[in-house]
Amino acid sequence: MDHDGDDFNSSDLEFEERPNPFFAAGMSSIQAIMDHALEDRIQSKKLSKTLTHAQGSPKTEYMNALWINRFMAFRLHTLKKSAEEIPTGLEIERFLASMISKIKPLGNAVPSQSWIKGGFRRILVGLIFKYPKFTLSPHERSRMKSVFHQFLTDGLITRQPRREAQWVGAFLIRRLVVALLRQALEKGTSNWDKTIQKALSMVLIAALSCRGGDIMKTQSETHDRPFLCYDDITIKLVKGVGLENLVATVVIRNEKGKKFDPRHNRKVLLHVVPGHEGNVVCPIKMLLISAIRLGAVQGTIEEILAKTAARRDKTVQWADGRGGNPVLCGFETAAHLVIVDKPAMVDQLRDTIYYASLQAGILKPITPHDMRRGSARDTANLPQDPTAATGLASSVVAAELGHTTISLHKGTTGNYVGASTVDNWTKRVSADLQDPFGPGVTSNVYKKPKITRVQWLKMYEDAGVDPSDRKATRQLRDTTHKEHEQRWRSGEGETPSPRPALLPQSASQINTGANIRKRKAEPEVLSESMQIGAADSPAPRLMIEDLGNIDDINSCIDPRPRASVANITRVVGDVDEEEVSSVEIEEMVLEGLDVPLETPSSLLVPGMAYVSLLSRINVVANKRLSSTKSKAIPDAFRGNGKDEPILFQHHCQKTPGCQYFTDNSYALLVHEARCSAERVEELNTVEKMYECPTEGCSKSFETATALKMHQDSIHEFQPRACKVEGCDPTILYDSNNAFRKHQTDVHPSWTPKGCPIEGCGCDVQFKTAQALKGHLQVIHQITDKTLLKSHTYVRTRSYSPQRCSYPGCEHATEFVEKRALVKHLERRHGVAKEDASDYITLE
Repeated sequence: MDHDGDDFNSSDLEFEERPNPFFAAGMSSIQAIMDHALEDRIQSKKLSKTLTHAQGSPKTEYMNALWINRFMAFRLHTLKKSAEEIPTGLEIERFLASMISKIKPLGNAVPSQSWIKGGFRRILVGLIFKYPKFTLSPHERSRMKSVFHQFLTDGLITRQPRREAQWVGAFLIRRLVVALLRQALEKGTSNWDKTIQKALSMVLIAALSCRGGDIMKTQSETHDRPFLCYDDITIKLVKGVGLENLVATVVIRNEKGKKFDPRHNRKVLLHVVPGHEGNVVCPIKMLLISAIRLGAVQGTIEEILAKTAARRDKTVQWADGRGGNPVLCGFETAAHLVIVDKPAMVDQLRDTIYYASLQAGILKPITPHDMRRGSARDTANLPQDPTAATGLASSVVAAELGHTTISLHKGTTGNYVGASTVDNWTKRVSADLQDPFGPGVTSNVYKKPKITRVQWLKMYEDAGVDPSDRKATRQLRDTTHKEHEQRWRSGEGETPSPRPALLPQSASQINTGANIRKRKAEPEVLSESMQIGAADSPAPRLMIEDLGNIDDINSCIDPRPRASVANITRVVGDVDEEEVSSVEIEEMVLEGLDVPLETPSSLLVPGMAYVSLLSRINVVANKRLSSTKSKAIPDAFRGNGKDEPILFQHHCQKTPGCQYFTDNSYALLVHEARCSAERVEELNTVEKMYECPTEGCSKSFETATALKMHQDSIHEFQPRACKVEGCDPTILYDSNNAFRKHQTDVHPSWTPKGCPIEGCGCDVQFKTAQALKGHLQVIHQITDKTLLKSHTYVRTRSYSPQRCSYPGCEHATEFVEKRALVKHLERRHGVAKEDASDYITLE
């Protein structure tokens, strides 16, 4: 064909189209689009019209809404601007200047620069979403920089942090847990389930190097299981069948920034921490103890290990239906119970750490995030072995996979490597890193002042607070305790150390230090109203009944190599802006702290014995229960292999040699107000030869008569009726206490009256002379017997001739004189003289 002519046009040529191999791609979805065109048109329009600004966690969404709502309210009410008008940089300037004076910061006198800049960024994000044409010009941005600088130079904002950051590593975690368990052993706890949960929460946060919100519930969380549950933890036996062979992996599903991205869930490997001293900081032991007590795993520790060893997969099995339950549970405050299906809130961890730090004698307030900083510092200072495998991505691994340096830095290589196979927590505990520049500690641990209701009423009156205003009284109480804590911290910080400071210690020395000094609060520490009867007594000893023979029970860390950042992120999670830098770490001289906290000897036992002890111990300190006559402990405290619950016994600590103990803390206060060296010596020199033969009764008496009286009134009491004229003779009282109560309530020899001391704010009408006497001794510290007797005089009723009312007595003659009847009761019936009044009717 000749194509050389001028009339040739290539567009006239026809070419056969190449077949499209993907002509049917998406046909199913395209057909669905065509079939639902009208419906999709409405739904997509609805989504577009109702879309609201939302990004990040519920807390982030709340903060974004908070700032944009403030700004829009300022525009509307102050600047009189319509919501339809596009905001300007000048309006934002004026708003920020106004907000500084509207906010009362928690710590500093003025708001922080980070707070005001954070608010500015949130406003920008919200305005960009709301107004398509909103923008800040270079001129407006320059002005905003000058605004922040002016705020700073004028002293309207500060760069000073609200609180001083602390680093709480494995060494201080051990101290916190020891203090918590020691407090429960020596002073009692309302529920050991709660104590174990509190200890577990601190150990887990430290061992996992995570935030509180990564494994506990935060406000407004709505997605499924926003907490660490048992299904997230796998515990297996590896290379053996003993407790020391248990290995655990923990999947952190709710880590910040990764909540809905299972591919990037961080997995942490944990081993059993070896040695007796490692018991209290072993996450596996503490987890099993809590799980056994709460019924999340069935059987004793011996049975659990046997069942696990018998399985082919060697994996500990959680109880049916409990895999989705939270590992860290919420508390029922009023009943002192752990709610097994209620996740713990982050606030619970914050409170636990705060109060544990006081019991541990830590002189700076600490928070959960301080534990995360401690994790970073511990990890960064672990001894490095260049020849040891780290289980983390490196340039060698990237080269093996053919990855570029960019892939290594972006984390692609790390995704191929997977979770770290190194247990850094055990290394951190063994390293025993002690920071002399960290929060100071003291052996004289904090003791909360005991303030009675009467003293609080006086303080309310002095402060002009209405006692019926619960919010105002709570604020005054919180302020009073905070001020007392601060004075303690300041005072202890200035107290000379009991031994030369910064003396290096080994891990074993943590548990062999001097005993905690026991002293009363200094008078100047307490306010005048708090000093009255509020002196702290030393920690009471624990009296635990036989628990069995447990001894026979078998921001980045290092900014230079970016790959290291990704690697350490796999160990401690995402780093934050406030994390410590390598330069700061290198400047630290890591020596010892000077005051170790002694671990109770009952906890320095083999691992099996430790788990067995703490999974069974069930000693309850409960003022309300100990005040009841039955002293019955609810069934909620029983089950899951725990010992039968018993009430905690408070021992007298006032006078050396005093053997008094009671399960009622108020009764102890009354006793200590009366206790003296002379009284103790008198009691100890009297030989009590007659012991009560009744099983379970430990009473002993000086005479056989006193013993018989005890048996008749307590163990062999015969039901009796009240013989006072006018009382129903058919009503029988089946116990001595019931009969005495009837006599006190219906035929009282005492007229209820209030405290006679002028200025006492107590409005209680005391029903017995003994109750008033106890009040006078404890609150007003009156010990003079004559003065006490003058305030507690009991009206004497007259005696009239009567027959003996002792059950079964056949003596028919009336006793004209009272002393004759008393003598008859003593000789014939063995009734002690002081109890004869139970059988004598007075008018």
